Amino acid sequence: LYELAMAVATMAHRGPDLELTFVTSEAEPLGVFGEPAAETMRALLTDRGIELITGARCRVPAADRVIVTGDRELEVDAVIALPELYGPHLRGLPCAANGFIPVDRFCRVRGVRGVYAAGDATDFPVKHGGIAAQQADVAALAIAARAGADVLPRPFHARLEGILATGGKPAYLSAWLAGGRPFGSEVSEDPRATSHPQGIAAHLEPWLARAGG
Repeated sequence: LYELAMAVATMAHRGPDLELTFVTSEAEPLGVFGEPAAETMRALLTDRGIELITGARCRVPAADRVIVTGDRELEVDAVIALPELYGPHLRGLPCAANGFIPVDRFCRVRGVRGVYAAGDATDFPVKHGGIAAQQADVAALAIAARAGADVLPRPFHARLEGILATGGKPAYLSAWLAGGRPFGSEVSEDPRATSHPQGIAAHLEPWLARAGG
């Protein structure tokens, strides 16, 4: 949605006047990537004349009205929103909040012996392809070790990397995540500056490199 808002604002400079308001429940924009990313995102939105409201919830009582946390009311021509996420509610497996599958740091499903899970269906709070691939690596090692392979299981340590399309030079974002909070955050216009030497996923990245080459 941040990218869409910036793209619309960029197009609006060449067309009719348009007022954009971005409302998010996040304490900071792109806060999952840490303070450097939040500062970058705030500057980009300000530069494009987009009003930002953080830490908010909304109600839409009518097609042309949005009520933001408290009593602020916006008169709008259109609303674009992301849906709330829900897990698969799989029968026979335990469910965390909103139906996601609870896993431990080795991606074992909690309370069920011999079952592992990875990806967006799990209760890890960040949903992202790179995170899913890292979880799959952790689960595969744990399964192989349990089957007798000469490998050591390793716990899941999430690293988040992403590319933000800005309408100009893209911004490359990265951060480690611990307890759902970012640390070691970086923002750069050079993709090599934010890429971790060990890569995001042990098997996926080499495969992508070969496929792209």
